[in-house]
Amino acid sequence: MKEFATRIAVDADFAAKWGDLGPVYGYQWRFWPGPNGPVDQLRDVLEGIRRNPDGRRHIVLTRDTAWEEEGAEVVHSVEDALKRANGPHVCIIGGAEIYELFLPLADRIELTEIDANPEGDASVPAFDMSIWEEIARAGHEAEGGAPAFDFVTLVRREAA
Repeated sequence: MKEFATRIAVDADFAAKWGDLGPVYGYQWRFWPGPNGPVDQLRDVLEGIRRNPDGRRHIVLTRDTAWEEEGAEVVHSVEDALKRANGPHVCIIGGAEIYELFLPLADRIELTEIDANPEGDASVPAFDMSIWEEIARAGHEAEGGAPAFDFVTLVRREAA
């Protein structure tokens, strides 16, 4: 990880080769509206690494009590992750189990709906729209082999 981060920071050719992940992990997979403005996951990571290779926090929630990685802040519970983050807005980026753990605590979801049915063993179940309200949707047409997609913002409805 450290070697990759250092190369991205100092080697423009390496950054150009490994920084553009194309239609497999293109714009629709890495960009979404955030509470403080647009989030471009890849751009933000690469800019952060270039400015300060050791400056980006990575809080990793894992069940493996022996797991460690240079640069990662390891936690073993949702509560510990939120304490460690210690901020008014926490963005959760993870897999199906991580989303399932944090969903009851979420008040906003920035969702990307992709017009594709890729094979895989994980999916996001439909959101209960009696709990969530769609407040924004921005559609994007299919382009260059990448499928069409929508950015959707959901907010939790107030309890009745």
